[in-house]
Amino acid sequence: VPDKAFSAYDGTGEQMHKWMEENCTGKCRVLAIPHNINYSWGRFFWDGKNSDGTPWTKEILERRARVEPLIEIFQIKGSSECMAGVGLSDEECGFENAVPACPPGEEDSCASGNAFVRDGLVKGLKVEDDMGINPFKYGIVAATDTHNGNPGDTREHAYVGHLGQQDSTPGKRIGYADSLSPDGKRAKRGNFSLAMYNPGGLAGVWAPKNTRSAIWDALHNRETFGTSGTRIKVRMFGSFAYPADLHLRKDMLATAYAKGVPMGGDLRGGSGRKPPRFVVQAMRDPQSAPLQKIQIVKGWVENGELKSRTFDVVCSDGIKPDRKTGMCRDNSAKVDMTTCKPVAGTGAAQLAATWADPTFDAAKRAVYYVRVLENPTCRWSTRDALKLGVPNDPNWSALVKERAWTSPIWYSPN
Repeated sequence: VPDKAFSAYDGTGEQMHKWMEENCTGKCRVLAIPHNINYSWGRFFWDGKNSDGTPWTKEILERRARVEPLIEIFQIKGSSECMAGVGLSDEECGFENAVPACPPGEEDSCASGNAFVRDGLVKGLKVEDDMGINPFKYGIVAATDTHNGNPGDTREHAYVGHLGQQDSTPGKRIGYADSLSPDGKRAKRGNFSLAMYNPGGLAGVWAPKNTRSAIWDALHNRETFGTSGTRIKVRMFGSFAYPADLHLRKDMLATAYAKGVPMGGDLRGGSGRKPPRFVVQAMRDPQSAPLQKIQIVKGWVENGELKSRTFDVVCSDGIKPDRKTGMCRDNSAKVDMTTCKPVAGTGAAQLAATWADPTFDAAKRAVYYVRVLENPTCRWSTRDALKLGVPNDPNWSALVKERAWTSPIWYSPN
């Protein structure tokens, strides 16, 4: 262990990577996980530039690929997957977006596509075409970033803030006085609110043993997933040799490993134009809402432009994806907004499917990752508003769909 840790005062992220490799000697193993990239002001996935604005070199990109196998997709300061209307997005990207979108011509203190994981994953395909190395080949994890010393405390209904006394009461968190005024009303505390934050995320690791070494190997191999705080379990495999009903077989797991690759892995071109098959499986958190659907997000590059498309792979309540759009209709899950109790009757405890990409082009690189959505539940700020008897802040969604994301699988032509 080095005598002194590398800090922001010592240099850039790229210089930290070099320092880590130079100081990791003997039996040392090292990796870095980028944190909170939605606050990077577009510099994390800058086109052709390092974090300090200097131009890329192949040496720097290769080192980045070695040292950074994972990225944080979610934590208390919001989602770094995607943002509605910014870069590569879809209808579910309006989730816990803590930073406003950049107006035209602005770059600082706002969000652009260069600050989100989805754009970065697809941009990595383009960089690999141009330079022969993919520096953005990231597996997925999530974290809390809590400052309260309560790791794993990510339930919306039990949220007590993350800044100690600064947000320790419902009033402090959503911008109201904690006590009623003499006239029986509750005063608003100016425009101050901490409602932009959330309870944080969690990381999941698929390791064969619960040992430090096995968990390290799984992290390094990107066999990981992240959640928005729910304890969904999800996994994904890909292959050109999977049967169409693999998800229904008792030997699913053994076959998935034997004939394909787990999330975090690479698929090389198969025979002819046959698309790869992906087997996906998710189990609900028994203390959260039932599952609504499993989606696969595909990214590719078309004539130099970054592209993505989201497919509903399997949905709850027997709802089938539309053949033209690839999407399911809503399952009509409801929440009683006077109590925040879900209305029972919809959703699933488990979902699984084997899916083949209907848009597969064997000549183009592609990246695929899974996103799992729960039925909607009350956001913590809605619960705090109910406790205080005040209106919910319209700037923040009253309901959220908790979710999980897997590490991707990358396809490359032969």
